[in-house]
Amino acid sequence: MASFSFNRFAVSALTIALVSVSPACAQARASNQPSSTAGRSQAAPMAMPSSVAQLILIRSALTAFNHANLTGNYSVLQALGSQNFRTANPTVKLAKLFVPFRTSLVDISPTLFLNPALSRQPVIENGRLRLVGTFPSQPMAVSFDLLFEQSDLQWKLFGLSVSLVPASPAQAPRP
Repeated sequence: MASFSFNRFAVSALTIALVSVSPACAQARASNQPSSTAGRSQAAPMAMPSSVAQLILIRSALTAFNHANLTGNYSVLQALGSQNFRTANPTVKLAKLFVPFRTSLVDISPTLFLNPALSRQPVIENGRLRLVGTFPSQPMAVSFDLLFEQSDLQWKLFGLSVSLVPASPAQAPRP
């Protein structure tokens, strides 16, 4: 069972910080109005990825997010994004948006051993794939809302929001 060890103060401080930064987390997304076709392939829209491909997208994005927070280096997270994401989110902006994770030393690596529970059906809207769910880690679950857009015939990160929420007994992973 994956678990995080936080002292009570750190969890309280992180919860407060996340509440105050929630609007900022939503800003770690490129503008909804594409400024041009830069970074977007002219090919036909991509089909819904398989469940395995979706899992790879989720794990890849959250691993890059976690490594960025642990190291303070957001260049790889930014580079994995679409052109629109990279333009809207310089590394300095990403570092500011995710200060609560970095300063609280949050390490979500244990989620690599868990399967996420999607809280809504994956959907492609306006050419963007949205994956929303939670990793049922203990004592805090890791919730995510990820957007990907087509770029160079691949799904690339367009937006992300990550938060820690108290895990419910129903979320406890089964051995």
